[in-house]
Amino acid sequence: MMGSSDMDNLKKPSRLSTGLRRGLGLPAITMAAALAPCLALAGDLNEITYDRTSDGTVQVHFSLSEPLAGEPGSFKIDNPARVAVDLPDVDNQTGSRQTAIGLGAVNSVMLAEANGKTRAVFNLDQSVPYSINQDGNRLTVSFDQAEQATTTASGMAVTDRGSSEATAMDAGQPIDFRRASSGAGRLLLDVGSTDAPMDIKRQGSQIVVRLPGTRLEEGGYNVNDFATPVERVDVRREGNGSRVTLKTQDAGEHLAYQTGNRLVIEVQPIPEEEQRTSLGKKEYRVSGLNG
Repeated sequence: MMGSSDMDNLKKPSRLSTGLRRGLGLPAITMAAALAPCLALAGDLNEITYDRTSDGTVQVHFSLSEPLAGEPGSFKIDNPARVAVDLPDVDNQTGSRQTAIGLGAVNSVMLAEANGKTRAVFNLDQSVPYSINQDGNRLTVSFDQAEQATTTASGMAVTDRGSSEATAMDAGQPIDFRRASSGAGRLLLDVGSTDAPMDIKRQGSQIVVRLPGTRLEEGGYNVNDFATPVERVDVRREGNGSRVTLKTQDAGEHLAYQTGNRLVIEVQPIPEEEQRTSLGKKEYRVSGLNG
């Protein structure tokens, strides 16, 4: 049977444990608490989903195997527009490092793992306020609504420079035009299908896009005010489909890609270095020489 002195000794921390705790800088924390974080297992990021609320807020949801071990860190960059969110002690088990979103100001999210954490980097069309909310095994990053589109005198819905390429079409417009930060012109068309057939060719200073089976409303739109290589867009019916013609000037490469029902045609300006090289070329003509 223990005496009172023995019981008192059990209540007092040993000199060894006290010295060790002080050496660790944890004088007021028990050894069990100090070792607990080291024994915790990393959680998994299993899935990324996204949606948009009735007020235009874009929500990106991270489904985790367990709640985060600590508070998620985050920071924001305005130019280029980016938001980074750090998920401590989390492994990426989604099977992908990039998820295309294409809603509001949010283009996509990329994942990278380093130093015991997963960093999610959101690529944005414009800088917008954001917030982070954690509810159990679900972390949600919310982005405020992007700037709304306006309409040109010709009646074409266009998005303000630097704003989201989704906004004009979100308002129900089948066609949208915007200027990218690189100076490229982007034409967006609602083709009504995720696998709509198309044919795109360059004919001199024009880029002609044929959309068999997709009927767009006819019209001509002057987009010269956007200061891109695209000066005008004409939409005409062609058989059971449509033909879209982009009149360009000083245009470089062009590309087309589809996100959902949206077909994006992007026309880049000629690189400045290439323009300088072209202007610096001289033509020499030598005559009077006999072979």
